[in-house]
Amino acid sequence: MTLLNRSLLVVCFYILSVNGYSQKLKRDFSAFPVNEQLRITDFLKAGQFEFDKIDLYRDSVLVFIKGSPSDQEHHINFYDINKKQFLPGMLGKGRSDGQSTGFIFYGLEKDYLWVYDMNKEQIISMRMDSLHDNKVKRFIKTRYIPRFYYSVQSVNDTTFLANGNYDGTNDYKIAKFNLNTGKPGGYMVPYSADPSKPFKPDEKMAYESFLFIRPLKDKAVNAARYADQIEIIDLNTQQVKTVRGPEGFEPELELMIHPQDGRRLGIRTERTRFAFHTGKVTNQFIYLLYSGYTDRTEHRDYGSKIYVYDWNGKPVKMLSLKNDIKSFAVTANDDKIYTYNPITKFIGVADLKPTR
Repeated sequence: MTLLNRSLLVVCFYILSVNGYSQKLKRDFSAFPVNEQLRITDFLKAGQFEFDKIDLYRDSVLVFIKGSPSDQEHHINFYDINKKQFLPGMLGKGRSDGQSTGFIFYGLEKDYLWVYDMNKEQIISMRMDSLHDNKVKRFIKTRYIPRFYYSVQSVNDTTFLANGNYDGTNDYKIAKFNLNTGKPGGYMVPYSADPSKPFKPDEKMAYESFLFIRPLKDKAVNAARYADQIEIIDLNTQQVKTVRGPEGFEPELELMIHPQDGRRLGIRTERTRFAFHTGKVTNQFIYLLYSGYTDRTEHRDYGSKIYVYDWNGKPVKMLSLKNDIKSFAVTANDDKIYTYNPITKFIGVADLKPTR
């Protein structure tokens, strides 16, 4: 970028920052009915490789995911909980078949795993059977999906939901993407309640969300990054329920005009608060790790609270931890939680109380 362009960028930023997004509190509830204090015990020291997230496969295998670049051989590693042993890794680094340059979003299906490699513009699918056998060829196939989507989730083998196309001409949050054709096959969840007043790209960015799909594949949830709100979408009727709270804060971003192409961008500042960082869903509940930290906080993607909702949008309980975690996993029947403390590198475990 030239010196002139850098100057234009700064001028635009300061002139237009007064139009930032900071609105009055809006909330549908002010507190969770239950605050469950988790008794975490150390389960496993996992310092022999790098990872950002943990997950569970069939409740018996811990999955360690490293989507960002690293020096280790595989993006994904495994630990057999019952046999207490590490298993062969999967998905090497690179651009060849069965490799990935990096990813943020992934999914564990019944018998395979997929990742969304934005650099390669591909959904990469890998076999999950016989995990103890390092001779099994894991790679299944790749399918095209454009890089400008932020968050994706699988409805079935050929249909994905995707959000985050802020420069798109339509005013919908979610595209229903057909992997066979490589094109969207429909849209749902409008940004604006008034079709005559569509959202601008910076307004769309302010409501950037993580997307999750219920294992039954009948509902999805958008969990906002910069506001403590969720949207539950019925995939059959496309009806949407928005739940705000318990604080009810709105996105606080500032407007910047790109000096080269004139695009409107939503920019985080020291006042920008983070709400949800990651989550897990079961057929009964939605679990979301809540941050609450501002953008300049060192560990803004950590949190010590997990908000729990049912699939009708009812706030169920808040899970409180003694220390911050970065990721977690929940068993399919909602009776146990595994947590990842990035400071100690320990995987913890706790029993979850039954919820009526």
